[in-house]
Order: sequence, then structure tokens, then C-alpha cells
Amino acid sequence: MTKITGSIGFNAQHSPMGAFMSFTCGNPGTKGGIGLQIGQPADQEVFIGVIDGDRYADAPLKCLPFYVGAASTAVEAFTAGPSEANVRPDAVPFTDKEITRFYSWASDSWQAGDLTFTVYTPFGPIPDPAKSSKEEMRDGLLPAVVAQLIVDNTKGKKPKTGIFALNHSRPGPRMITDDLGSKKRVGFAFRREAGVAAEVSDITDGKKGAAPAPFDFMRWSATDGIREKYNPVHLLGSCPGVGFEVPPGKKYTMTLAIGSYLEAPVTTGISGKYLYTRYYSDLTDVLGAGLDRAGKLMAAAKRLDAKLEGSKLSDDQKFMISHATHSYYGSTQLLDVDKQPFWVVNEGEYCMMNTLDLAVDHVFWELDHNPWLVKNLLDNFVRLYSYTDEVKIYKSEVQLSSHEHDPSQPPPPPDAAQLARPYDKKKGGLSFCHDMGAHNNFAPKGRSSYELANLTSTFSYMTVEQLCNWTLTAACYMAKTGDKAWLRKNKKVVEACLASMINRGGEV
Repeated sequence: MTKITGSIGFNAQHSPMGAFMSFTCGNPGTKGGIGLQIGQPADQEVFIGVIDGDRYADAPLKCLPFYVGAASTAVEAFTAGPSEANVRPDAVPFTDKEITRFYSWASDSWQAGDLTFTVYTPFGPIPDPAKSSKEEMRDGLLPAVVAQLIVDNTKGKKPKTGIFALNHSRPGPRMITDDLGSKKRVGFAFRREAGVAAEVSDITDGKKGAAPAPFDFMRWSATDGIREKYNPVHLLGSCPGVGFEVPPGKKYTMTLAIGSYLEAPVTTGISGKYLYTRYYSDLTDVLGAGLDRAGKLMAAAKRLDAKLEGSKLSDDQKFMISHATHSYYGSTQLLDVDKQPFWVVNEGEYCMMNTLDLAVDHVFWELDHNPWLVKNLLDNFVRLYSYTDEVKIYKSEVQLSSHEHDPSQPPPPPDAAQLARPYDKKKGGLSFCHDMGAHNNFAPKGRSSYELANLTSTFSYMTVEQLCNWTLTAACYMAKTGDKAWLRKNKKVVEACLASMINRGGEV
């Protein structure tokens, strides 16, 4: 892993492939946690810390600084006056000078004192369900990432305690009471949607050995839950977590599976469920499988890190590739639409679905990893998000206004001067939409979420550009795969693209 020598304070997405889910953290003093189907960090305070003593010790909980800093005020709805004094401040943050961060292609790690926290996000080919077994699909579409919280107490004279907790701003956290595959596993969740499962191992001698099960808690703050002897779990609490005590002379690791499971259809316009729901029954199935496969996932991540570290790229280039990869997979979703896979990449904070002028940029990556998904994208644009139009030939020139516009703001009015220009029509032809929709809402067939008629600037139709983008993506797919069967099937489409391009080129 590459040591970050500049500012270590930045968020990174830690995501499985095709689940549109991210465990986000890294920016001091802000919220993060498990985010589902959003173009921004989630809304939880993340507590990853250590106490110099057992869980009841009167010592500060020192944490990585991934939280706002104040104890939850949710208790105020149920208590008043002196009772609130029993809720201790959540944590004391490690300072930047105390933290070293290592960031690479498939891992992100922080070291502070005797604490090390690492998130592993390996990636690779996504299996084609038409050609793969159930076990291969379970491996390839696991909607979870794994992490390790290591507390090194080999030089200590008294116990140390490590914890991982998420303080939710919305109601709905719970402890997991279902079977996670072992009695030594515990966990917590937000309703049925997302959760964390944990188990602890003794790694003092460099080998994985037995250790006591982690403890769980849920109160209104992390420290309140850790130190509560009689009622560590209160179902009205907002801050569930898991922890473990490390005896003197020992080094323990708590392995975490951080995952999601959305079982109902998640898209409108075209109804789609996540494809992983074919292969996993519920959230506990996901989290249990994450812990079962943790060793393989961590090994795969380390191999990817070593591959990037062994390249001749500069440190800056390695960082850019690492960060781009983390962000890319946090925006991907593989859906099940009418019992067929449907690949979607969401555009950053705007969450536009399969923006075609970005897909042509992604094609080199996907052809290296998942050529079948490129074919899936091309076919879905032809089938659902293509259209045929005519071309306007204007009879007079006019000075048109042109300006940049923030896509998050309302679109500008139609250009009056443009609409007033006289024109004739001639044959145009086939083209493709800018995107397929936004925020899990598929656009009507043949329409995008972005393009509006009768505009000359932002939000105007991008007909020629998208025609070029689909054609270039198709050419890249053919050059990489030599899939002549697909080309024969789409011969008329390719010919229509050529005719449309010629019709739009003007007189030679």
C-alpha cells in the first residue's frame, strides 16, 4: 500500500461491484458510513477506536476522526435534566499527526498508536449468469466489503478495548439476532437494508487463532454503550456497535463484513431488482458469507495492491487510479430486469444512469474486466434508448447565446432566436439518448433525463455526440472480442448508424 504523504483527510468509497453501495469514510469531522443508492456520503457518525483499558475503564475512547463530535441528542426525547449527564462524550479524536494512512488500488488503511483499521475492496470480472454457477455468482456479486480492526497489546500491561460503531441520524438501527453462521459472530443493522457482522481472532503469533466473541451494544452514544454493564443494548438507541477486549501480551483482530441487501424492486419506469437477490436470501446471508470469505477477499485485495505498486507509474498516478477505481464501483449496479441482467453505472452526485458520453470513457476498463457488460449496455441502448429523427436545415444565420449551466439548477428557457429561425427538414436517422434516467428512475423509452428540445446550450439534445459514442463503444467491443455473432445480429443497427452519421455531416 502507498503511504499518503500529503493531506490524509479525504473521503473514499469502499464498495462491492454492482450493488450501488458504499462504506464511506476518511474526511475528518464529517459523517459517512453505509450509503445506499446515493451520490454522496451517508449520514452516520463512524466510530473506530480504542480504550486503554477494559470496556468499563475510566479512560477516553480514542477514535479515528470520522464523526461530527457530539453525542447524539436522541436521548432528549425520553429523558430530561440530570439524566443526560450519564451520556458521556462519544470520543477523543486522534490528531492528524498521530495517524498514518495507506491507500491503494483495493485497500485503505489507517494506523494510530496500537490501532490499525483497513478496508478491503477487491474487484475483478463479474460472472455472466448465463454461464456461471450459483456459487460463482455468489462470489462475484457479494454486496459487502470486509474490514479489519487490529489492536496490538503485545507490549501492554493491562487490557485494551477496540470498537466499531455507527451513530445513525435516522431511526431504525437494530442488533442482529439471526444466525450469522457462528455463535462467535455478532452484528447490527439498519432495518433490513444494511449492516455489519463481526468476529474476533487472536493473531499474536502471526497465525489466526481462537479468541472470545465480540460484544455488542446499542445506546445513544458509543461510550455509553461500551461502558454500560447492565443494559448495553437499548432498542431505542441510535448508536449500535461491536467491540472486543485484548488481554496484555496479545494482538487481536476484529474482522468486519459491511454489507447491504435491498430485496424489493429498486427502480421505476423499468422495474429492476438487484441481481444479487437471486443468490442471497437476506442481509444475514450476505454478512455471514462476507465473514466466511474474508480471508479470500483480503488476499485478492493485496494481490491487486501489489500489482499497482509494482507498476512504473508515479505515486500521483497510482493514487489517481486507486481513487478512480474506488469511486467507479461505488456507482455501479447490476440489476435483474425481466429475469435478465441489466448493467448501470451512475454518474457521480447527479446519479444519471448510463450516461453514454461517460460509458465510452469506461469502455476500456470494462472490456478488460467485463466485455459481456459492454455488450449488455450496447444492446439496452438499442432496445430501449434509441430514436430516429430528422435534421433541421436553417435558412438564415442568427447570433445564438451560449453559456454554461449548472445541471443541478432549473434549465434555461428555450432560445427564442433559435425557435424563430426558418428551416427545412431532411432525413436524419438513428441515434441514442444521453442517459437512461436518474436516481433509479428509468426515463421513458427513447428519452433521457438530461435532454430537452429547442435548446442550444446545456440540456440540449446531444444527438451526434451520442451517435458517435455508441458507434465507438461498439467498435471497441468488436476489436476486443471479435464477437461476429453480435455484429451479424446488429448489422442493420450498424448500417443505420453509418447512414445517420452521413446524413448529419452536411454537404461534402
